Amino acid sequence: MELFIGILSTLLIVCFVGIFNLMRQVEKLEDTVEKYQDHLSRLSNVIQESDKYLQELDQSGIFQADDEVGVFFENMRNVQETISRFKI
Repeated sequence: MELFIGILSTLLIVCFVGIFNLMRQVEKLEDTVEKYQDHLSRLSNVIQESDKYLQELDQSGIFQADDEVGVFFENMRNVQETISRFKI
């Protein structure tokens, strides 16, 4: 009977240590996820602001596709459209 209690006590201690280590790992991962969420949120805000600014420039119609600036602006608009798909 004492042997059985000793084995169960050892198993219980091993389980507590394992659970404690797993809990610390989960907390570290949660902190990492929060950092990434903050970063993605800031990145999404930058994408929205640049999209808004690019649309304001495009509405004025000062860029034409027949010169080098117009070609560059058209390429920038294509890049912005691609990036805008990744907004959160």
